[in-house]
Amino acid sequence: MPLKGVFVLVFLGVVLCAVPGKAQESVVKSHAAEGAKAFRRGDYASAEKAFSAAVKEAERIGPESTLLATNLNNLGALYKIQGKLSQAVPVFQRAIAIREKALGADHPQVANSLNNLAVVYKTQGNL
Repeated sequence: MPLKGVFVLVFLGVVLCAVPGKAQESVVKSHAAEGAKAFRRGDYASAEKAFSAAVKEAERIGPESTLLATNLNNLGALYKIQGKLSQAVPVFQRAIAIREKALGADHPQVANSLNNLAVVYKTQGNL
C-alpha cells in the first residue's frame, strides 16, 4: 500500500511540473510568431527583439531544448539577412550543437542549420 502512495505523489509531481513547461513553450511560440510576422513585414528591429525574447524564454525550458535550437536558427537567419554575419555565426553554431545532440547528426534540422552557417561563411569569404 505505501508503494501506491509514493507512485501517486511522483505522478502528481510530474504533472505539476509539466504544466509550467507547456505554458513556457506557449510563450516561446508566441514570441517566435511575432518575430516571423515582423520579419515578413521587413521590420527587422521588431523581429530581432521578438526572436531574442523567444530565445531567452526557450533557454528557461532547457539549454538543450530543440525549441531553443529552432529559435536560435531563426535569430541567426535574421542576422544573416541583416548582414550581421559575425553575430550569426555563434548563434548558428549553438543551434547546430543542440540539434546534433538532440536529433542526431543526420537529421534535416541539423542540415538546415549547417546550410545556414555555410552561407554565412561563404558570404564572409571563409569557405
